Amino acid sequence: MDDVTGLADPDAFEDRARARLPADIYRYFAGGAGDGRTVAANRVAFERVRLRPRVLTGAGEPDLAITTLGQRLAMPVAVAPVALQRLAHPEGELATARAAATAGTAMILSTMATTSIEEVVCVAAPLWFQLYLLRDRGRRARSSTARLRRALRRSSSPPMPRRTAGGAGAR
Repeated sequence: MDDVTGLADPDAFEDRARARLPADIYRYFAGGAGDGRTVAANRVAFERVRLRPRVLTGAGEPDLAITTLGQRLAMPVAVAPVALQRLAHPEGELATARAAATAGTAMILSTMATTSIEEVVCVAAPLWFQLYLLRDRGRRARSSTARLRRALRRSSSPPMPRRTAGGAGAR
């Protein structure tokens, strides 16, 4: 397993990815669709977020668990859908699914996953699916037959957004 010590800072994760991935693959993950405005806006928004440690505020253990979409999660966080994960790591979505299950939260499997729904559903619970309404009806049918508990449906997005070659929005 990789040493992730000192990677609490998102910039440190990005620096590690830049050092380890081939340049074109790094640019794919670090960049954004179109002109990169959303990536830039997200960076500005995250800079405004401040976490304040709260010590000596209570005698018990905090409970971050929530129930959403009928499922109990250990925290109010789910792993967002990320396409083409095997470009970054040989285990791709399977490793991500195991990590989400260990953390007690949901994984949302990307429509553009590099691992089949059937394989990932055996590893993770709860597993949700990002579903673009594409012409490929077979993928939609498989999401039902794989016994996924929830399908997150998006019908307003194009199947493959234009990505700038230089990794728009990347720092």
